[in-house]
Amino acid sequence: MQRAVQWGDDHLTKIFGVTCSKPLVYAYFACSIRNRLEKWDSPAWISPTEGQQDVGKWQYIGQSHVDRPSKLIDGSRGGQAFICDLLLPAEGKAYSIADQARMQFLSILLVAAGLIKPERLSKLDTIIQEDFQLGQRLGVIFRPLFIGLLVVNVLVMALAVASFYSIFKDNLFDAATPYVVQSTSLILWAVGATGLLMLGGNPRVRIVESGMPVHISERLSALESAQSEEGLVKLSFGSIHGSVYTADHGFCSLPFDVAQRICRWDVELVRIRSWEIGLLWWGFCLLMSIALQVVGSQVATLSSTVFSVVILLSTALARGYGVSGPEEWLIPRWKQRMTAAYGASLLGKMEARKTG
Repeated sequence: MQRAVQWGDDHLTKIFGVTCSKPLVYAYFACSIRNRLEKWDSPAWISPTEGQQDVGKWQYIGQSHVDRPSKLIDGSRGGQAFICDLLLPAEGKAYSIADQARMQFLSILLVAAGLIKPERLSKLDTIIQEDFQLGQRLGVIFRPLFIGLLVVNVLVMALAVASFYSIFKDNLFDAATPYVVQSTSLILWAVGATGLLMLGGNPRVRIVESGMPVHISERLSALESAQSEEGLVKLSFGSIHGSVYTADHGFCSLPFDVAQRICRWDVELVRIRSWEIGLLWWGFCLLMSIALQVVGSQVATLSSTVFSVVILLSTALARGYGVSGPEEWLIPRWKQRMTAAYGASLLGKMEARKTG
């Protein structure tokens, strides 16, 4: 349940003891969009790691000459944080953590717009919502799982009805009834828990226009007067530590109206009706599983109880083994651009310090 409600800032998050601050949402999208630019299979842009052998480097594409964004999370706490020069704080001042997180998020969106094919920029809103998942729908990578859960759910609900009927009316399964009841209860629990995890798999957000700081509005005005005949403006990218900026991540050229729109954007977390229905239904599956365990005690045998415990222990071990997976799992193979590579690279094997 915690995972299901984790992307929110309402009473549900507080009831289940989770919090979701705005910087976390910005950081999530900044990291996921950067990774999708590298590996997501989309016709909207050319991956900056297309055919790259030198992992960790982005190649220059068209109007984009940007080096791979590195530090993206809470940069104002320390270290060099990636940012666009257009979104720097006013001279002599520094951003709060929340404000800087938003500016870093917008910087990644500007980088993404610079990589999108010029003829596709007219469909920027669609690309942002579908490819970068800045929308209110369930993420595309969860749709096969959703379909599979629906099919299994229909079957297991039929088994649950048959199990209740066998317990309270006529025995449909004879000596196998205890095992059917235990299996149905476990499958219902697995389906309900997976459904709840799926609901919390990606944030549901709405893009809104937010007030723009005066110093950014002034920079935009200066950019508008300096745009080229094609309507393009040059944006530089670098890293910031406090109020100290270093232009060390390259540049890209964008249509002025695109850059202006993105600079006005912000995101709001939302709870849509389908999410609420899903929460109730998958929660109901958990309650049905518990109810089957309770009423199933009337027909339970020692062997059926041992069977249930063995299944629980086996699945617990399987879950523990699969908790930590490679980064490639974040984007399923069927949505990966197979000719591109992840830019992230490990610095080497970490070993405990040896003492003589």
